[in-house]
Amino acid sequence: MSIDHNPDTVSALRAARDLVEHATRITLDKTALPWPDDANQAVAALAQMAAAQAQLTRQLAGHVLRLAKHPGVYHDQLPRDMGIGQAADMAVRCLQAAADQATVFGTLLDAAHQHLAHLVIHDGGTE
Repeated sequence: MSIDHNPDTVSALRAARDLVEHATRITLDKTALPWPDDANQAVAALAQMAAAQAQLTRQLAGHVLRLAKHPGVYHDQLPRDMGIGQAADMAVRCLQAAADQATVFGTLLDAAHQHLAHLVIHDGGTE
């Protein structure tokens, strides 16, 4: 079994990380979301991201399981003949738990989005 390196996958995840970091910085400004609908759309997008993150994390767990079966993969702190079963198993368990938490996170964000969808400003003010 050969491993083909795919830098696009890692690059895409790093770009997503950078976008989240950018959104974190710009929302520090109290004028970042001047209207209730702006807040609603931001929370809705974050909820969608959490759902996608749950799926992505489960997919990553599947890749770890696949890689654990590759004869050339070994644990760098154990003798090569000991295999990588425990490390891969623990990584998969952590990824599955993270995916479960991302699902909960997304569900809560979606609930917030549903509440925010009903907020409006009638007087044209920004607060």
